[in-house]
Amino acid sequence: MNQHNTVLDFKGLGLSDKIMDFLNRSNLKIPTPIQHRSIPAGLEGKDLVGIAQTGTGKTLAFGLPLIQRLATTVKGRGLVLIPTREPAYQVNEVLLVGTIRNSGFSNSSGKGT
Repeated sequence: MNQHNTVLDFKGLGLSDKIMDFLNRSNLKIPTPIQHRSIPAGLEGKDLVGIAQTGTGKTLAFGLPLIQRLATTVKGRGLVLIPTREPAYQVNEVLLVGTIRNSGFSNSSGKGT
């Protein structure tokens, strides 16, 4: 993908209807640069390493593809490495509480709550 292409919204990134509905309800309309580059790669199953400033959308950049891919597998797993406890709590809050529960996906394992 040419990284100079401009994406005006999330529609062209390959996200599912459930995730698109979540983004619309959350009033998230335009992907940040890291989301624009990371979401398509994550949906393809590629490993991601993202470096960007705080508040640029890194959690959703790797989290949305992870959730979408896990929702389509029976026994899927995902690994997210977080360097310290506080950011780990923040990622849990965004992904589990914010995204999964509010997008119609379920946390069938019961873990992480």
